[in-house]
Amino acid sequence: MLPDDLIKKTTSSACPVPFEQQPLNEYRELKDSWFFHLATLETPGYIKKLLWIWLWSWAIAGPVAAASFPPAKHPIPFLLVGAEGLRCFFPLFSYIFI
Repeated sequence: MLPDDLIKKTTSSACPVPFEQQPLNEYRELKDSWFFHLATLETPGYIKKLLWIWLWSWAIAGPVAAASFPPAKHPIPFLLVGAEGLRCFFPLFSYIFI
């Protein structure tokens, strides 16, 4: 775009801020983005996403916890280590699956 075209475009509108950068349009973009999409879901969709992430996190954390603490011999440490693993893997899978 030539500088003259840019000047004509900005002077012809009432707002000097480009259309894409106006606050309402920025809000709409953020609301539809993957990062903030989870917060705008209805309750059933939100719970479904969280359970999906929890399942995939447990698929990795469960075997690691079972290798460290056999569930038959040490059920409480197994559950605690698995839960800690879920806490560690949850941000990774929320980034991937949402």
